[in-house]
Amino acid sequence: MNRVAAYLNRYIDGVAYSAPNILEHYATDRSVLKYHPRIVAVPANTQDLCRLLRFSFQLSKKNIVLPVTVRGGGNSKTGAAIGNGLVISTERLNRIQEVDLRQRLVRVQAGVTYAQLRETLRTHGMDLPISADGSETIGGIIARGAKCSLNAKAMDISEVIQQLELVLYDGSVIESRDINLSKVDKKNDLKATEITVYKTLNTVLPSAPKKKPQRPTGSTIDHAGLYGLKGLDAQHFNLIPLVCGSEGSIGVVSEVILQCEAIYDTPNYVAALCRTADKYLQFVDLLKELAFTEIKVYDTEIFNAKDSTGKDTSFFRSADDNGFLVVACAKDDSKRLRRQKLRKLSKRMPSSLRLIQSTPDNISEFTTLDEKLNAYLNDSGATQHLPLFDDVFIPRPSQRDYFNGLNFLAAKHKLQLAVFGNVDHDLFSIRPSFNLADANDRRKLILFTREYFALINMVHGKVCGNSSDGRYIAKFATGQRDAKQLALEANVKQIFDPAGILNPGIKHQVDARAVFKHFRNSYNTGLSSRD
Repeated sequence: MNRVAAYLNRYIDGVAYSAPNILEHYATDRSVLKYHPRIVAVPANTQDLCRLLRFSFQLSKKNIVLPVTVRGGGNSKTGAAIGNGLVISTERLNRIQEVDLRQRLVRVQAGVTYAQLRETLRTHGMDLPISADGSETIGGIIARGAKCSLNAKAMDISEVIQQLELVLYDGSVIESRDINLSKVDKKNDLKATEITVYKTLNTVLPSAPKKKPQRPTGSTIDHAGLYGLKGLDAQHFNLIPLVCGSEGSIGVVSEVILQCEAIYDTPNYVAALCRTADKYLQFVDLLKELAFTEIKVYDTEIFNAKDSTGKDTSFFRSADDNGFLVVACAKDDSKRLRRQKLRKLSKRMPSSLRLIQSTPDNISEFTTLDEKLNAYLNDSGATQHLPLFDDVFIPRPSQRDYFNGLNFLAAKHKLQLAVFGNVDHDLFSIRPSFNLADANDRRKLILFTREYFALINMVHGKVCGNSSDGRYIAKFATGQRDAKQLALEANVKQIFDPAGILNPGIKHQVDARAVFKHFRNSYNTGLSSRD
């Protein structure tokens, strides 16, 4: 064990490691990158988290740089959960502290997994549908700014956070609150670092508009950079939207209070197989007009009769490989409202489309669709379906051009580019197959990446629709923001991280050449989840 790890072990209740086999385990996440950390620390409580950040900050004052990367479940697909300094794993900060049934609130630590939270909530008759993998931690979900739904309304994760606790660069802890930055001096309960942060923010944020701005809503389409700055000003400031999507670059979430919803009765599902992009767009417009939610699309190539996954996909297998399966959900509080919605849909459906409705006998065909998708994504042989380009935002008017562009790229590069996505938010994913052990394939991957992002720009899309920029796509995401926004983000980053120790190398000033040098030679982190 090296001296730094031994020193940390004397001062934290958790454990710090420097053994090569443990460092190797934490050198990868779900991205195609690999960064070996110097030390891995697993704090046992918030006090440990504070001590670790304070230690790194004190080193920086002696001109010794030990950057800090906080890691939840290691699910980042853009390399935001790996670093070459101190990696802090929140896996032991995994307690559900309190459930308030009356107000439908839950207080959890950042290391609680989404599967753990959802299982606990369901025992209390509550739920919180988030677009996330079950192994993702709540801190990781907040760090990437995930989408969710609440009471049948599509939302951003920031809208369901009632309060959060944030550990700053020097180990001090602050709680989110609505605050007028110009009146910070009158607050008697603020800590020294908190006062410094707020007073400096007051000098860089725009002056207050006539009306109080709203938090980012479900219509937010770009999660690149510090997207939560949009809508904030010096008079009405709250940390919550700023922290969401920041990927640990301005502070570390230690605890959070979330708003939940009551569990609905078994929802009704509907689906249609659309053979063309025009039919797909027509059906989706009708679903959105009638307020259906959790609308998903699957390229019918995924349910190809030739697949070898062993999963039975015959129920939905009646369209060509270039078609689209669209599935939606009606989960209103009232069964009567659901029946009315389904009747309206049946009457207004285009005659060329066949509506498939869920019944007690076939509902498992709807609820297991994502398992069938995961089987497809992980049945790839020598090549791997790599999670490189998930959840890009494509505006509704440009989706036909986007699909045509995908067909062109698939033919040019001889790739399978089956698309799937969350149509509530117009988010689409592809998983191209490459062999990372082959140097020629890695070069093809870089070329394809550039051409794919050129397509996204051409159709006026955003590369970070439901994901943050991290390391791998940060260069492309930076090109989609203007100089004024980039300068504001850089100023805010400097305020929250004056020593430059909080997850450096993501979002801002990313060296693309250096990132490409960290490509892995194999992708062996386990399942390539849809989320």
